[in-house]
Amino acid sequence: QIALAGQTWMAFRETEEEISQVFTKYDANKDGKISKDELKNVLMELNEGIAPLPAEVDFVMDSADVLGDQSLGKGEFMYAISIWYTLEEAKVTQSECCTI
Repeated sequence: QIALAGQTWMAFRETEEEISQVFTKYDANKDGKISKDELKNVLMELNEGIAPLPAEVDFVMDSADVLGDQSLGKGEFMYAISIWYTLEEAKVTQSECCTI
């Protein structure tokens, strides 16, 4: 478990700067938080220009908004990105398992 924790920390450190740059890019009003509308734009970029479904944006926001203030600080934002990729991976896995 210590090795896994170390790998997770290293992965976080390697992507922290990139995620921080994305946060700054999409924090349109520069209030230090990502709103639901701003999150939608982030997810669209991560989804190769395809707009996420409103339910997906709601799910990611509701899951990552630990403080419950309807916005995401940097820590919550990093969590939101992780949730998005997990959601997308689950969709891929589900579609692969059911293809004939």
